Amino acid sequence: MVQRKMEGIQKVQALMMRKLENLEEKVESMSHEVKKLARLHSNRHADKYPRSEPYQEGATLSEPNANIRLRFLDGLRTPIYTDKIITSQSNAAIRVGVFDGEKMINEGPLSKAKVEILVLRGDFCSDGQESWTEEEFNSHIAQGRHRQGSVLGGDCSAWLNNGEASLGKIRFREGSSRTPSRKFIVGGRVCMNRKIGGIRVQEAVMEPVTVLDRRNEGKRLLLLVSMFFVSIGLTLQFPF
Repeated sequence: MVQRKMEGIQKVQALMMRKLENLEEKVESMSHEVKKLARLHSNRHADKYPRSEPYQEGATLSEPNANIRLRFLDGLRTPIYTDKIITSQSNAAIRVGVFDGEKMINEGPLSKAKVEILVLRGDFCSDGQESWTEEEFNSHIAQGRHRQGSVLGGDCSAWLNNGEASLGKIRFREGSSRTPSRKFIVGGRVCMNRKIGGIRVQEAVMEPVTVLDRRNEGKRLLLLVSMFFVSIGLTLQFPF
């Protein structure tokens, strides 16, 4: 009898996790659509404003509004827990590329620069701005507890290959609950000692995410199961 009940609970757990993952994928998809519409609306009036010249091999750019930037090629898969490898929405390694406008730079020194992944506080660019200075970016880098060490662990740097790099085995060492916004932002930049020809490469940023304590992962699953049983008229009690 007990074994049958446990098997039933395990099946319900698996069902709830699938439903939760489907819901999260739908929310992420809606978020991407909203961003796409916002970019299209912004581009309608782009010709009214001066544009920087496209990157050319051998050029030296120093203007803060230069068109060269890093960009993440996918968002993060959620939910995110401490000490668990983070992946992209496609459940693969995080990928980052270097772009001139909308075109990836796949040759020249920039296409093989060294990049690093780090964490920003969740209030960075909270007003929706898409450009910032190097100083603004650096001032929002999140520090570890007691301002020691990095929030991320694992292989946090890589060399671009034809303008693109994959970064696997990265994990959060701590959750985002201690920050005022209760969120972190994953960012990427060309390594500070690897600037090429004085070119300002704008850093890449992802959407703010909540990073949960891994110790609460099991509790979260049990609460979902409990909610499911309540919805069908049953009550379960857990020891927490």
